[in-house]
Amino acid sequence: MANGKHQHDPPRAMRMRMLGVVLVFTVLAVGWAVVSMERANRANQRLTSYHLACERLHRRLVWNESNNSIYARAYASTADEQFKRGWVQATEELWQALKETSDTVGIAPELLQELTLRITSSRATEESAFRLGEEENAWTSAVLVLNSKAYNELRIKTRACLEKLNADMQRELARLASETDAKVHQGRLALWTASIAVLFGAVVVINSWQQWRRSLLKTLADQAHAIEALAESEARFRRAIAGANDGIWDWDLRSGTVFYSPRWKEMLGYGETELGNSLEEWFGRIHPEDQDAVEAALEAHLKGNSKYFESEFRMQHRSGEWRWMLARGVAERDESGSPSRIAGSVTDITLRKLTEEQFRHGAYHDPLTDLPNRQYFWEELERVAAKSVRNSHHRFALLYLDLDDFKAINDSYGHAVGDEYLREVARRLRGAVRPQDFVARVGGDEFVVLLDDVESDEAAHEVARRLESALAEPVETGLATLRTTVSIGVAVSTPSERDPATLLTQADQAMYEAKRQRKAQGAADGSHDFGGGL
Repeated sequence: MANGKHQHDPPRAMRMRMLGVVLVFTVLAVGWAVVSMERANRANQRLTSYHLACERLHRRLVWNESNNSIYARAYASTADEQFKRGWVQATEELWQALKETSDTVGIAPELLQELTLRITSSRATEESAFRLGEEENAWTSAVLVLNSKAYNELRIKTRACLEKLNADMQRELARLASETDAKVHQGRLALWTASIAVLFGAVVVINSWQQWRRSLLKTLADQAHAIEALAESEARFRRAIAGANDGIWDWDLRSGTVFYSPRWKEMLGYGETELGNSLEEWFGRIHPEDQDAVEAALEAHLKGNSKYFESEFRMQHRSGEWRWMLARGVAERDESGSPSRIAGSVTDITLRKLTEEQFRHGAYHDPLTDLPNRQYFWEELERVAAKSVRNSHHRFALLYLDLDDFKAINDSYGHAVGDEYLREVARRLRGAVRPQDFVARVGGDEFVVLLDDVESDEAAHEVARRLESALAEPVETGLATLRTTVSIGVAVSTPSERDPATLLTQADQAMYEAKRQRKAQGAADGSHDFGGGL
Protein backbone atom coordinates (compact mmCIF):
# COMPACT_ATOMS: atom_id res chain seq x y z
CA MET A 1 0.00 0.00 0.00
CA ALA A 2 1.21 3.51 -0.73
CA ASN A 3 2.23 5.09 2.50
CA GLY A 4 0.69 8.18 4.00
CA LYS A 5 3.73 10.35 3.37
CA HIS A 6 4.02 12.64 0.32
CA GLN A 7 6.56 11.47 -2.17
CA HIS A 8 9.47 13.75 -2.95
CA ASP A 9 8.90 15.48 -6.36
CA PRO A 10 11.99 17.46 -7.55
CA PRO A 11 10.35 18.54 -10.89
CA ARG A 12 7.42 19.96 -9.00
CA ALA A 13 9.71 21.92 -6.68
CA MET A 14 11.61 23.28 -9.70
CA ARG A 15 8.34 24.35 -11.34
CA MET A 16 7.27 26.12 -8.17
CA ARG A 17 10.57 28.05 -8.06
CA MET A 18 10.20 29.03 -11.75
CA LEU A 19 6.64 30.13 -11.10
CA GLY A 20 7.81 32.31 -8.21
CA VAL A 21 10.47 33.97 -10.39
CA VAL A 22 7.92 34.61 -13.15
CA LEU A 23 5.45 36.13 -10.69
CA VAL A 24 8.11 38.45 -9.26
CA PHE A 25 9.19 39.51 -12.76
CA THR A 26 5.54 40.08 -13.71
CA VAL A 27 4.91 42.28 -10.67
CA LEU A 28 8.03 44.36 -11.43
CA ALA A 29 7.10 44.70 -15.11
CA VAL A 30 3.55 45.78 -14.29
CA GLY A 31 4.89 48.30 -11.79
CA TRP A 32 7.31 49.68 -14.36
CA ALA A 33 4.48 49.95 -16.91
CA VAL A 34 2.25 51.80 -14.45
CA VAL A 35 5.03 54.26 -13.55
CA SER A 36 5.93 54.82 -17.23
CA MET A 37 2.30 55.43 -18.17
CA GLU A 38 1.93 57.85 -15.28
CA ARG A 39 5.01 59.78 -16.41
CA ALA A 40 3.73 59.82 -19.99
CA ASN A 41 0.36 61.09 -18.79
CA ARG A 42 2.01 63.89 -16.82
CA ALA A 43 4.13 64.82 -19.88
CA ASN A 44 1.00 64.88 -22.02
CA GLN A 45 -0.71 67.14 -19.48
CA ARG A 46 2.29 69.47 -19.55
CA LEU A 47 2.22 69.52 -23.37
CA THR A 48 -1.49 70.31 -23.35
CA SER A 49 -1.04 73.11 -20.81
CA TYR A 50 1.86 74.53 -22.75
CA HIS A 51 -0.08 74.33 -26.00
CA LEU A 52 -2.97 76.25 -24.44
CA ALA A 53 -0.55 78.87 -23.12
CA CYS A 54 0.99 79.21 -26.57
CA GLU A 55 -2.43 79.66 -28.11
CA ARG A 56 -3.16 82.43 -25.66
CA LEU A 57 0.15 84.09 -26.45
CA HIS A 58 -0.41 83.65 -30.16
CA ARG A 59 -3.80 85.28 -29.97
CA ARG A 60 -2.26 88.20 -28.15
CA LEU A 61 0.72 88.46 -30.51
CA VAL A 62 -1.18 88.34 -33.77
CA TRP A 63 0.20 91.17 -35.79
CA ASN A 64 -1.38 92.91 -38.71
CA GLU A 65 0.97 94.61 -41.15
CA SER A 66 -1.58 97.31 -41.67
CA ASN A 67 -1.04 98.46 -38.12
CA ASN A 68 2.39 99.75 -39.11
CA SER A 69 0.69 102.79 -40.61
CA ILE A 70 -0.28 103.84 -37.12
CA TYR A 71 3.27 105.05 -36.51
CA ALA A 72 2.85 107.63 -39.15
CA ARG A 73 -0.04 109.28 -37.40
CA ALA A 74 1.35 109.17 -33.84
CA TYR A 75 0.91 112.30 -31.74
CA ALA A 76 1.16 113.14 -28.04
CA SER A 77 -1.76 113.18 -25.59
CA THR A 78 -2.34 114.22 -21.96
CA ALA A 79 -3.83 110.79 -21.10
CA ASP A 80 -0.51 108.93 -21.43
CA GLU A 81 -0.12 108.25 -17.76
CA GLN A 82 -3.66 106.94 -17.30
CA PHE A 83 -3.32 104.56 -20.24
CA LYS A 84 0.10 103.52 -19.10
CA ARG A 85 -1.27 102.41 -15.75
CA GLY A 86 -4.02 100.37 -17.37
CA TRP A 87 -1.62 98.88 -19.85
CA VAL A 88 0.90 97.98 -17.13
CA GLN A 89 -1.83 96.32 -15.06
CA ALA A 90 -2.99 94.24 -18.03
CA THR A 91 0.55 93.25 -18.83
CA GLU A 92 1.19 92.24 -15.21
CA GLU A 93 -1.87 89.99 -15.25
CA LEU A 94 -0.63 88.32 -18.41
CA TRP A 95 2.81 87.94 -16.84
CA GLN A 96 1.40 86.20 -13.76
CA ALA A 97 -0.62 83.82 -15.94
CA LEU A 98 2.45 83.10 -18.04
CA LYS A 99 4.58 82.53 -14.92
CA GLU A 100 2.06 80.03 -13.54
CA THR A 101 2.09 78.24 -16.89
CA SER A 102 5.89 78.24 -16.77
CA ASP A 103 5.91 76.68 -13.31
CA THR A 104 3.43 74.04 -14.43
CA VAL A 105 4.80 73.21 -17.87
CA GLY A 106 8.47 73.91 -17.34
CA ILE A 107 9.19 76.79 -19.84
CA ALA A 108 12.82 77.92 -19.88
CA PRO A 109 13.44 81.24 -17.99
CA GLU A 110 15.11 82.86 -21.05
CA LEU A 111 12.09 82.11 -23.23
CA LEU A 112 9.80 83.45 -20.51
CA GLN A 113 11.72 86.76 -20.34
CA GLU A 114 11.63 87.16 -24.10
CA LEU A 115 7.95 86.38 -24.21
CA THR A 116 7.36 88.99 -21.52
CA LEU A 117 8.95 91.71 -23.62
CA ARG A 118 7.04 90.61 -26.67
CA ILE A 119 3.79 90.52 -24.76
CA THR A 120 4.49 94.04 -23.56
CA SER A 121 4.93 95.39 -27.06
CA SER A 122 2.11 93.30 -28.49
CA ARG A 123 -0.25 94.36 -25.75
CA ALA A 124 0.47 98.00 -26.39
CA THR A 125 0.01 97.59 -30.12
CA GLU A 126 -3.17 95.63 -29.63
CA GLU A 127 -4.56 98.30 -27.32
CA SER A 128 -3.52 101.04 -29.69
CA ALA A 129 -5.36 99.38 -32.55
CA PHE A 130 -8.43 99.12 -30.37
CA ARG A 131 -8.26 102.72 -29.33
CA LEU A 132 -7.82 103.92 -32.90
CA GLY A 133 -10.89 102.04 -33.93
CA GLU A 134 -12.94 103.38 -31.03
CA GLU A 135 -12.02 106.96 -30.44
CA GLU A 136 -9.10 108.07 -32.58
CA ASN A 137 -8.26 110.56 -29.86
CA ALA A 138 -5.48 111.26 -27.38
CA TRP A 139 -5.47 107.64 -26.16
CA THR A 140 -4.05 106.53 -29.49
CA SER A 141 -1.17 108.96 -29.20
CA ALA A 142 -0.20 107.59 -25.82
CA VAL A 143 -0.31 103.99 -27.04
CA LEU A 144 1.80 104.75 -30.06
CA VAL A 145 4.37 106.60 -27.97
CA LEU A 146 4.72 103.74 -25.57
CA ASN A 147 4.86 101.16 -28.33
CA SER A 148 7.41 103.16 -30.18
CA LYS A 149 9.62 103.27 -27.12
CA ALA A 150 9.25 99.53 -26.59
CA TYR A 151 10.20 98.69 -30.14
CA ASN A 152 13.06 101.12 -30.09
CA GLU A 153 14.42 99.55 -26.90
CA LEU A 154 14.09 96.03 -28.27
CA ARG A 155 15.71 97.10 -31.53
CA ILE A 156 13.78 94.44 -33.39
CA LYS A 157 11.20 94.49 -36.07
CA THR A 158 7.74 93.31 -35.34
CA ARG A 159 7.80 90.63 -38.03
CA ALA A 160 11.18 89.28 -36.84
CA CYS A 161 9.91 89.22 -33.25
CA LEU A 162 6.88 87.23 -34.21
CA GLU A 163 8.85 84.88 -36.41
CA LYS A 164 11.42 84.23 -33.71
CA LEU A 165 8.71 83.71 -31.12
CA ASN A 166 6.87 81.37 -33.44
CA ALA A 167 10.05 79.39 -34.17
CA ASP A 168 10.88 79.11 -30.49
CA MET A 169 7.37 77.99 -29.74
CA GLN A 170 7.52 75.42 -32.52
CA ARG A 171 10.82 74.03 -31.21
CA GLU A 172 9.49 73.86 -27.66
CA LEU A 173 6.31 72.20 -28.85
CA ALA A 174 8.34 69.72 -30.91
CA ARG A 175 10.58 68.95 -27.94
CA LEU A 176 7.64 68.43 -25.65
CA ALA A 177 5.86 66.37 -28.26
CA SER A 178 8.97 64.24 -28.78
CA GLU A 179 9.40 63.83 -25.05
CA THR A 180 5.74 62.93 -24.71
CA ASP A 181 5.97 60.44 -27.56
CA ALA A 182 9.05 58.89 -25.91
CA LYS A 183 7.24 58.62 -22.60
CA VAL A 184 4.19 57.14 -24.30
CA HIS A 185 6.45 54.73 -26.23
CA GLN A 186 8.18 53.71 -23.01
CA GLY A 187 4.83 53.19 -21.35
CA ARG A 188 3.55 51.14 -24.26
CA LEU A 189 6.79 49.12 -24.29
CA ALA A 190 6.51 48.52 -20.55
CA LEU A 191 2.87 47.59 -20.97
CA TRP A 192 3.71 45.16 -23.76
CA THR A 193 6.57 43.72 -21.71
CA ALA A 194 4.29 43.31 -18.73
CA SER A 195 1.63 41.75 -20.93
CA ILE A 196 4.15 39.30 -22.38
CA ALA A 197 5.43 38.51 -18.88
CA VAL A 198 1.90 37.99 -17.63
CA LEU A 199 1.13 35.83 -20.65
CA PHE A 200 4.34 33.83 -20.13
CA GLY A 201 3.56 33.51 -16.44
CA ALA A 202 0.05 32.36 -17.27
CA VAL A 203 1.45 29.77 -19.68
CA VAL A 204 3.91 28.58 -17.02
CA VAL A 205 1.16 28.48 -14.39
CA ILE A 206 -1.20 26.58 -16.68
CA ASN A 207 1.54 24.17 -17.70
CA SER A 208 2.59 23.66 -14.08
CA TRP A 209 -1.02 23.16 -13.08
CA GLN A 210 -1.53 20.61 -15.83
CA GLN A 211 1.65 18.77 -14.83
CA TRP A 212 0.62 18.90 -11.18
CA ARG A 213 -2.84 17.67 -12.13
CA ARG A 214 -1.37 14.77 -14.12
CA SER A 215 1.01 14.00 -11.26
CA LEU A 216 -1.86 14.13 -8.76
CA LEU A 217 -4.02 11.87 -10.91
CA LYS A 218 -1.12 9.43 -11.26
CA THR A 219 -0.52 9.52 -7.50
CA LEU A 220 -4.20 8.91 -6.81
CA ALA A 221 -4.23 6.07 -9.32
CA ASP A 222 -1.12 4.55 -7.73
CA GLN A 223 -2.68 4.87 -4.28
CA ALA A 224 -5.89 3.27 -5.52
CA HIS A 225 -3.90 0.37 -6.97
CA ALA A 226 -1.88 0.14 -3.75
CA ILE A 227 -5.05 0.09 -1.64
CA GLU A 228 -6.54 -2.56 -3.88
CA ALA A 229 -3.33 -4.58 -3.70
CA LEU A 230 -3.27 -4.20 0.09
CA ALA A 231 -6.87 -5.33 0.36
CA GLU A 232 -6.08 -8.37 -1.75
CA SER A 233 -2.94 -9.01 0.30
CA GLU A 234 -4.90 -8.78 3.54
CA ALA A 235 -7.51 -11.15 2.13
CA ARG A 236 -4.79 -13.62 1.17
CA PHE A 237 -3.26 -13.20 4.63
CA ARG A 238 -6.58 -13.95 6.32
CA ARG A 239 -7.08 -17.01 4.14
CA ALA A 240 -3.54 -18.17 4.83
CA ILE A 241 -3.95 -17.70 8.58
CA ALA A 242 -7.27 -19.52 8.56
CA GLY A 243 -5.76 -22.38 6.62
CA ALA A 244 -2.54 -22.47 8.64
CA ASN A 245 -4.35 -23.38 11.85
CA ASP A 246 -2.43 -20.64 13.68
CA GLY A 247 -3.64 -18.09 16.18
CA ILE A 248 -2.48 -14.46 15.91
CA TRP A 249 -1.57 -12.22 18.82
CA ASP A 250 -0.49 -8.57 18.91
CA TRP A 251 0.73 -7.08 22.18
CA ASP A 252 0.85 -3.27 22.47
CA LEU A 253 3.58 -2.76 25.06
CA ARG A 254 2.61 0.87 25.73
CA SER A 255 -1.06 0.27 26.49
CA GLY A 256 -0.60 -3.28 27.78
CA THR A 257 -3.46 -4.62 25.68
CA VAL A 258 -3.20 -7.77 23.57
CA PHE A 259 -5.20 -8.66 20.48
CA TYR A 260 -6.08 -12.35 20.20
CA SER A 261 -7.46 -13.62 16.92
CA PRO A 262 -10.59 -15.80 16.91
CA ARG A 263 -8.44 -18.81 16.01
CA TRP A 264 -6.17 -18.15 19.01
CA LYS A 265 -9.18 -18.37 21.31
CA GLU A 266 -10.65 -21.33 19.47
CA MET A 267 -7.48 -23.39 20.04
CA LEU A 268 -8.14 -23.13 23.78
CA GLY A 269 -11.83 -23.97 23.45
CA TYR A 270 -13.23 -20.43 23.78
CA GLY A 271 -15.53 -18.35 21.61
CA GLU A 272 -14.57 -15.10 19.93
CA THR A 273 -16.09 -12.90 22.66
CA GLU A 274 -15.29 -15.04 25.71
CA LEU A 275 -11.77 -13.77 26.41
CA GLY A 276 -10.50 -10.28 27.15
CA ASN A 277 -7.47 -8.43 25.81
CA SER A 278 -5.15 -8.62 28.81
CA LEU A 279 -1.83 -10.47 28.93
CA GLU A 280 -3.19 -12.57 31.80
CA GLU A 281 -5.50 -14.36 29.34
CA TRP A 282 -2.33 -15.85 27.86
CA PHE A 283 0.23 -16.17 30.65
CA GLY A 284 -2.36 -17.19 33.21
CA ARG A 285 -2.96 -20.41 31.27
CA ILE A 286 0.70 -21.44 30.85
CA HIS A 287 1.84 -24.53 32.75
CA PRO A 288 3.70 -23.55 35.95
CA GLU A 289 6.71 -25.61 34.91
CA ASP A 290 6.97 -23.66 31.64
CA GLN A 291 6.37 -20.11 32.95
CA ASP A 292 10.00 -19.22 33.63
CA ALA A 293 11.23 -20.46 30.25
CA VAL A 294 8.58 -18.47 28.34
CA GLU A 295 9.24 -15.26 30.27
CA ALA A 296 13.01 -15.64 29.84
CA ALA A 297 12.68 -16.08 26.05
CA LEU A 298 10.34 -13.10 25.78
CA GLU A 299 12.56 -10.86 27.89
CA ALA A 300 15.65 -11.81 25.87
CA HIS A 301 13.97 -10.75 22.64
CA LEU A 302 12.59 -7.49 24.01
CA LYS A 303 16.09 -6.59 25.22
CA GLY A 304 17.46 -7.25 21.75
CA ASN A 305 19.42 -10.37 22.70
CA SER A 306 17.58 -12.57 20.20
CA LYS A 307 16.34 -11.94 16.68
CA TYR A 308 12.97 -13.57 17.30
CA PHE A 309 10.84 -14.66 20.22
CA GLU A 310 10.21 -18.40 20.15
CA SER A 311 9.08 -20.72 22.91
CA GLU A 312 7.33 -24.07 23.37
CA PHE A 313 5.08 -24.46 26.38
CA ARG A 314 1.91 -26.05 27.65
CA MET A 315 -1.37 -24.15 27.97
CA GLN A 316 -4.49 -25.31 29.74
CA HIS A 317 -7.45 -25.98 27.49
CA ARG A 318 -10.97 -25.11 28.56
CA SER A 319 -11.53 -28.83 29.13
CA GLY A 320 -8.65 -28.89 31.62
CA GLU A 321 -6.18 -30.82 29.48
CA TRP A 322 -2.76 -29.41 28.69
CA ARG A 323 -2.04 -28.51 25.08
CA TRP A 324 1.44 -27.91 23.72
CA MET A 325 1.86 -24.53 21.99
CA LEU A 326 4.63 -22.97 19.90
CA ALA A 327 4.71 -19.18 20.07
CA ARG A 328 6.75 -17.06 17.67
CA GLY A 329 6.95 -13.29 17.42
CA VAL A 330 9.03 -10.27 16.55
CA ALA A 331 9.12 -6.87 18.23
CA GLU A 332 8.61 -3.51 16.55
CA ARG A 333 10.94 -0.81 17.87
CA ASP A 334 10.82 2.98 17.87
CA GLU A 335 13.55 5.42 16.82
CA SER A 336 15.44 4.90 20.07
CA GLY A 337 15.41 1.11 19.67
CA SER A 338 12.91 0.51 22.47
CA PRO A 339 10.20 -2.08 21.72
CA SER A 340 6.75 -0.57 21.24
CA ARG A 341 4.83 -3.71 20.30
CA ILE A 342 5.38 -7.38 19.57
CA ALA A 343 3.22 -9.57 17.39
CA GLY A 344 3.32 -13.16 16.27
CA SER A 345 1.52 -16.46 16.06
CA VAL A 346 0.70 -19.46 18.22
CA THR A 347 0.56 -22.98 16.82
CA ASP A 348 -0.93 -25.99 18.55
CA ILE A 349 1.89 -28.56 18.47
CA THR A 350 0.30 -31.12 20.76
CA LEU A 351 0.19 -33.76 18.04
CA ARG A 352 3.80 -33.09 17.15
CA LYS A 353 4.83 -33.33 20.78
CA LEU A 354 2.97 -36.61 21.16
CA THR A 355 4.69 -37.94 18.07
CA GLU A 356 8.05 -36.76 19.33
CA GLU A 357 7.33 -38.34 22.69
CA GLN A 358 6.46 -41.58 21.01
CA PHE A 359 9.70 -41.54 19.08
CA ARG A 360 11.62 -40.58 22.16
CA HIS A 361 9.86 -43.26 24.21
CA GLY A 362 10.62 -45.82 21.57
CA ALA A 363 14.24 -44.74 21.45
CA TYR A 364 14.67 -44.90 25.22
CA HIS A 365 12.36 -47.75 26.23
CA ASP A 366 12.22 -51.46 25.76
CA PRO A 367 9.30 -52.24 23.41
CA LEU A 368 8.48 -55.52 25.19
CA THR A 369 8.36 -54.46 28.82
CA ASP A 370 8.07 -50.65 28.31
CA LEU A 371 10.94 -50.24 30.78
CA PRO A 372 13.76 -47.77 30.07
CA ASN A 373 16.45 -49.35 27.92
CA ARG A 374 20.23 -49.40 28.38
CA GLN A 375 20.68 -45.93 26.75
CA TYR A 376 18.10 -44.31 28.97
CA PHE A 377 19.50 -46.05 32.02
CA TRP A 378 23.01 -44.84 31.30
CA GLU A 379 21.90 -41.19 30.95
CA GLU A 380 19.95 -41.42 34.19
CA LEU A 381 22.92 -43.01 35.96
CA GLU A 382 25.18 -40.14 34.86
CA ARG A 383 22.64 -37.60 36.06
CA VAL A 384 22.37 -39.18 39.53
CA ALA A 385 26.16 -39.56 39.77
CA ALA A 386 26.62 -35.86 38.94
CA LYS A 387 24.17 -34.94 41.66
CA SER A 388 26.14 -37.07 44.11
CA VAL A 389 29.33 -35.25 43.15
CA ARG A 390 27.71 -31.89 43.91
CA ASN A 391 26.37 -33.18 47.24
CA SER A 392 28.85 -35.24 49.24
CA HIS A 393 26.06 -36.58 51.50
CA HIS A 394 24.11 -37.97 48.58
CA ARG A 395 24.51 -41.74 47.95
CA PHE A 396 23.00 -44.00 45.33
CA ALA A 397 23.01 -47.77 44.70
CA LEU A 398 22.90 -50.09 41.70
CA LEU A 399 21.10 -53.47 41.79
CA TYR A 400 22.00 -55.69 38.84
CA LEU A 401 19.47 -58.58 38.32
CA ASP A 402 19.70 -61.71 36.16
CA LEU A 403 16.89 -64.29 35.84
CA ASP A 404 18.19 -67.80 36.50
CA ASP A 405 17.49 -70.42 33.83
CA PHE A 406 15.26 -68.09 31.75
CA LYS A 407 16.60 -69.76 28.62
CA ALA A 408 14.89 -72.99 29.68
CA ILE A 409 11.50 -71.23 29.69
CA ASN A 410 11.99 -70.05 26.11
CA ASP A 411 13.15 -73.44 25.02
CA SER A 412 10.33 -75.31 26.77
CA TYR A 413 7.34 -73.03 26.15
CA GLY A 414 8.42 -70.74 23.32
CA HIS A 415 9.21 -67.07 23.04
CA ALA A 416 5.60 -65.98 23.43
CA VAL A 417 5.45 -67.46 26.91
CA GLY A 418 8.92 -66.11 27.63
CA ASP A 419 7.83 -62.58 26.58
CA GLU A 420 4.76 -62.80 28.80
CA TYR A 421 6.96 -63.88 31.69
CA LEU A 422 9.34 -60.90 31.13
CA ARG A 423 6.45 -58.42 31.10
CA GLU A 424 5.26 -59.79 34.45
CA VAL A 425 8.78 -59.53 35.90
CA ALA A 426 8.95 -55.86 34.82
CA ARG A 427 5.58 -55.12 36.43
CA ARG A 428 6.67 -56.72 39.75
CA LEU A 429 9.99 -54.85 39.77
CA ARG A 430 8.28 -51.46 39.32
CA GLY A 431 5.86 -52.31 42.12
CA ALA A 432 8.62 -53.22 44.59
CA VAL A 433 10.58 -49.92 44.47
CA ARG A 434 9.89 -46.27 45.25
CA PRO A 435 8.56 -43.87 42.56
CA GLN A 436 11.88 -42.01 42.37
CA ASP A 437 13.82 -45.24 41.81
CA PHE A 438 14.70 -46.22 38.25
CA VAL A 439 14.09 -49.73 36.77
CA ALA A 440 15.53 -50.61 33.34
CA ARG A 441 15.91 -53.68 31.13
CA VAL A 442 19.50 -53.77 29.88
CA GLY A 443 19.57 -57.26 28.29
CA GLY A 444 17.44 -60.28 27.38
CA ASP A 445 16.94 -61.46 30.99
CA GLU A 446 18.95 -58.72 32.76
CA PHE A 447 17.51 -55.78 34.68
CA VAL A 448 19.02 -52.88 36.63
CA VAL A 449 17.49 -50.92 39.48
CA LEU A 450 18.98 -47.47 40.28
CA LEU A 451 18.22 -46.40 43.82
CA ASP A 452 18.50 -42.63 44.14
CA ASP A 453 19.41 -41.32 47.60
CA VAL A 454 19.94 -44.40 49.83
CA GLU A 455 20.92 -44.06 53.46
CA SER A 456 23.23 -47.10 53.77
CA ASP A 457 24.42 -50.33 52.23
CA GLU A 458 21.90 -52.26 54.32
CA ALA A 459 19.03 -50.20 52.86
CA ALA A 460 20.16 -51.24 49.38
CA HIS A 461 20.38 -54.93 50.42
CA GLU A 462 16.89 -54.68 51.91
CA VAL A 463 15.53 -53.57 48.53
CA ALA A 464 17.34 -56.50 46.90
CA ARG A 465 15.65 -58.98 49.24
CA ARG A 466 12.27 -57.36 48.57
CA LEU A 467 12.82 -57.74 44.83
CA GLU A 468 13.81 -61.38 45.25
CA SER A 469 10.63 -62.06 47.21
CA ALA A 470 8.48 -60.33 44.59
CA LEU A 471 9.94 -62.49 41.81
CA ALA A 472 9.75 -65.73 43.80
CA GLU A 473 5.97 -65.88 43.41
CA PRO A 474 4.87 -68.18 40.55
CA VAL A 475 3.82 -66.62 37.26
CA GLU A 476 0.59 -67.88 35.69
CA THR A 477 0.58 -68.04 31.88
CA GLY A 478 -1.90 -69.56 29.48
CA LEU A 479 0.23 -72.67 29.09
CA ALA A 480 1.93 -73.17 32.44
CA THR A 481 2.69 -71.88 35.89
CA LEU A 482 6.26 -70.66 35.90
CA ARG A 483 8.58 -70.27 38.86
CA THR A 484 12.21 -69.12 38.73
CA THR A 485 14.90 -67.50 40.83
CA VAL A 486 16.94 -64.32 40.38
CA SER A 487 20.59 -63.43 41.08
CA ILE A 488 21.16 -59.85 42.32
CA GLY A 489 24.42 -57.92 42.65
CA VAL A 490 24.55 -54.73 44.73
CA ALA A 491 26.95 -51.75 44.48
CA VAL A 492 26.58 -48.62 46.65
CA SER A 493 28.43 -45.34 46.02
CA THR A 494 30.84 -43.94 48.60
CA PRO A 495 32.39 -40.49 48.98
CA SER A 496 35.50 -41.87 47.33
CA GLU A 497 33.76 -43.81 44.58
CA ARG A 498 31.00 -42.26 42.51
CA ASP A 499 32.07 -43.15 38.99
CA PRO A 500 29.08 -44.63 37.10
CA ALA A 501 31.07 -47.12 35.02
CA THR A 502 33.00 -48.39 38.04
CA LEU A 503 29.87 -48.87 40.11
CA LEU A 504 28.09 -50.65 37.25
CA THR A 505 31.03 -53.03 36.87
CA GLN A 506 31.01 -53.72 40.61
CA ALA A 507 27.26 -54.48 40.56
CA ASP A 508 27.68 -56.79 37.56
CA GLN A 509 30.52 -58.67 39.25
CA ALA A 510 28.49 -59.00 42.46
CA MET A 511 25.58 -60.44 40.45
CA TYR A 512 27.80 -63.13 38.87
CA GLU A 513 29.24 -63.94 42.29
CA ALA A 514 25.73 -64.42 43.67
CA LYS A 515 24.83 -66.66 40.71
CA ARG A 516 28.01 -68.74 41.30
CA GLN A 517 27.18 -69.16 44.98
CA ARG A 518 23.60 -70.23 44.15
CA LYS A 519 24.81 -72.90 41.79
CA ALA A 520 27.43 -74.11 44.25
CA GLN A 521 24.95 -74.44 47.11
CA GLY A 522 22.12 -75.75 44.95
CA ALA A 523 19.78 -74.11 47.39
CA ALA A 524 16.16 -74.60 46.53
CA ASP A 525 14.75 -72.05 48.96
CA GLY A 526 16.38 -69.13 47.17
CA SER A 527 18.23 -67.80 50.21
CA HIS A 528 21.81 -66.81 49.48
CA ASP A 529 24.33 -64.05 49.82
CA PHE A 530 23.88 -61.25 47.25
CA GLY A 531 27.60 -60.69 46.94
CA GLY A 532 29.74 -57.76 47.83
CA GLY A 533 28.71 -54.18 47.51
CA LEU A 534 30.59 -51.00 48.09
